[in-house]
Formats: sequence, C-alpha cells, structure tokens
Amino acid sequence: MRGSGLRGQGIVGSGARRMGAAPGGSDLPPMSRAQRTRTFRRIAGFFRPYRLAVSLVLASIVLTALMGVINPYLLKLLIDEAIPNRDLQQLNVLVALMIGIPIMSGLIGVGQTWLNNIVGQHVIRRLAGEGGKRS
Repeated sequence: MRGSGLRGQGIVGSGARRMGAAPGGSDLPPMSRAQRTRTFRRIAGFFRPYRLAVSLVLASIVLTALMGVINPYLLKLLIDEAIPNRDLQQLNVLVALMIGIPIMSGLIGVGQTWLNNIVGQHVIRRLAGEGGKRS
C-alpha cells in the first residue's frame, strides 16, 4: 500500500527539515554562543573531580600518536643505515624497537580505554544523581 506507514506521519524521512527544524533533523532551536558556553562549563564541571584521569587519557593519546611516527623513522634508519652498512647490532636494535613500540602503543591504548570507561561511568553515575553512593 502506497502512502501508508510512518513516512506520511513525519516520523520517518526528512519531514522535520521541511517543517523548518534545524539541520540534522533536530526539532530544537539552535543554541546561542552564551548557551553553548554555559552548557560546556556545566558538562566540564562533571569531569572536574577526574582532572588527573582525563589528563592521563589526553597524555596517552599524544604519546600513542608520537609513537606512531617513530616506526616510519626506524624503517628509514633500517633501510638507509643498518642494511647498507651491514650493521647487525643496529639492525637487531631497530627491529626490536619496531616490534616493541606497537606492543607498547597497544598496551597504552588498553589503559587509555580502561581509564576512559572508568571516568565515563563515574560521570554518568553523577549525572544520574547517584553521586558518591556505592553499590
């Protein structure tokens, strides 16, 4: 049956856009800059007790990004120096680093994910109103 179903009721499809709603399908009016600033500060307030953990997460993001740059440089050293000079000691060190750095990066990523989840769960618990209660 054509025309039946939810599409005609404005629930499915892009009917919200035709009714003058904000882009993205939201029926809420756009926020002013002051409202966005207040909202951001309010949300940031929930993370304030976890500044150290959030700082560790951010530091681990930067560290893993820097570690991602190291392997191409090690490969350059391997191809340009260790192999042409037949330096087996340098070759072994570079290969060990090329194996160890992704492993370390992965372990840091696991810790980052764990810490991120812990902070997120605590913030959600505070938002839900449970505060400092423990179950």
